[in-house]
Amino acid sequence: NSYHNYLISAENKDSLLLSKGYNNFASYLNFQYQFSKAKDITFFLKKGMETPSSDELDPTLNNSNKAFLTVGNLKVKPSGRYDLGLTYKSKNLSNASFLNASVSAIIIQNPIRLNAVIASQDTLYYQSIKIEPGSQLRYYDNAGQYTYCYAYVSYDFPLKIIKSIIKARCNIERKRTQSLINFISYA
Repeated sequence: NSYHNYLISAENKDSLLLSKGYNNFASYLNFQYQFSKAKDITFFLKKGMETPSSDELDPTLNNSNKAFLTVGNLKVKPSGRYDLGLTYKSKNLSNASFLNASVSAIIIQNPIRLNAVIASQDTLYYQSIKIEPGSQLRYYDNAGQYTYCYAYVSYDFPLKIIKSIIKARCNIERKRTQSLINFISYA
């Protein structure tokens, strides 16, 4: 469970305490199958939630730096997070080699992102907030989906010439996320 409390105050108004709570049911599944003493495969699946921080929720305009205004958003929702992966391990004790291969992915639904509205030459307004030319307003919102895929293969083997173990590794990864500048999406 996650709870955020913060105080909102404005000139000539009473302070207001807002509280927002989220219930999180996290689950984890781990399955390992051993082919032999030297070979196994593991599958895991983890589900959780990333809750918005107080800064991301606070609707009070932070204008301490006039060039970079920031405001939170009470409508920001928690992000659902899924981690899944598959790992294969094999060791050969007779020649002291070790093979490890893994494929994994992280999928985040509704990730919280920091968007920007940039007033390059003209004064702009965003939800009644005035943005002067040459400044920007940064605000929080939920994006569609963030994905991160990762795979690697590593092989450890002895090199008798230098009496050491060498590790050869190959990685592949791909990330996809969204950003929003002046209401134009960049993915």
